[in-house]
Amino acid sequence: MSDDAPFYAELAPSPSLARFVRVIWTLDVPAEYHQPQTIVPDGCPEIVINLGDPVDRRHEDGALERHPRQLLVGQTTRGTVVEPSGRLRLAGVRMHPWAAAAFLGRDAGELADEIVPLGVAVSRSLAQLIDGAADGASPRSVAAMLRTTLERRANTLCAPDAMARAAVRRVMTSGEPLTVRALAAELGGSERRVQRIFRDAIGLSPKMFLRIARVQRATRMALDEARTTWASIAARCGYFDQAHLVRDFQHFAKTTPTRFRAETAPFTEHMLS
Repeated sequence: MSDDAPFYAELAPSPSLARFVRVIWTLDVPAEYHQPQTIVPDGCPEIVINLGDPVDRRHEDGALERHPRQLLVGQTTRGTVVEPSGRLRLAGVRMHPWAAAAFLGRDAGELADEIVPLGVAVSRSLAQLIDGAADGASPRSVAAMLRTTLERRANTLCAPDAMARAAVRRVMTSGEPLTVRALAAELGGSERRVQRIFRDAIGLSPKMFLRIARVQRATRMALDEARTTWASIAARCGYFDQAHLVRDFQHFAKTTPTRFRAETAPFTEHMLS
């Protein structure tokens, strides 16, 4: 890797850990790329270990809040703007949407729209294990130790809720817009049961999760298909019209679709599903 180029890498979880963890990742972005960057919600709780310079979170009123070095990002329902102060050197664990309740032993709803120090969010024993893993010299070595540490935890747990997993996978792989009613019918349960599963296991309402999945498809399509028009993206992703897509971009990506496509920074792009 060149010292002056952003570098992103992923480490696949073991089969036992993959029940809870989607991917373990590292990101190294030199200081010259320093700029505000938006994290677009993806429906996945995340553990992030910062081995580089401090990172601040910008609130709606413009105030800056310093991020902890080790943190847990709960389910988010709006875009989050972060501002690195220098070099980004991160190791992270992107969990499956259902993992907070099953893996961390926390009510998923308690962590909604929260970015908290890791020691506050998880049990003391798990926090101590992760803290020990974070003593590595590089994001890559920390990622490897995180995988080993979290694998031990995964081996002690029962399988996650089967319907929660099925619901998430159906939403994330759907090429067409879904409704809560249609999702419940496909899963063989009532709308009320689907609502309860999303609330308890995932920490989001099914309607919010469907919105997040839709904007994720639109943002990824916008970056992968540079010549595709916004009207086409809106239609293919299930928006009523282009104005509907614009409103969701302003809420989840904190910008207009056109500016998002033109100005997406390395950190933002790598955090997209």
